[in-house]
Amino acid sequence: AYTMQFLKATQKTQSPQRFLEEVVAAQERFPSSYAIVFVLGQAYEKIEKDYTLAIQAYKKFLQLAPKRHPKRAFVQETLKRLQR
Repeated sequence: AYTMQFLKATQKTQSPQRFLEEVVAAQERFPSSYAIVFVLGQAYEKIEKDYTLAIQAYKKFLQLAPKRHPKRAFVQETLKRLQR
């Protein structure tokens, strides 16, 4: 919970590149956190425009997140769009 609050604060107060660096570091510390993996996918997609890494992160989210997670449908649609 603290890490997600920290990332939200970082997103609001730091440069997009610095935010991405913090998300990558958080994912390395907590590799099974589907919440962080979701944020990482969004950061790669929107900040870096690195759709290959975004796709990898979103696929990992789908592996880690509970089957009924409310963001699953969004991630599945995003994957379809990015893989075209």
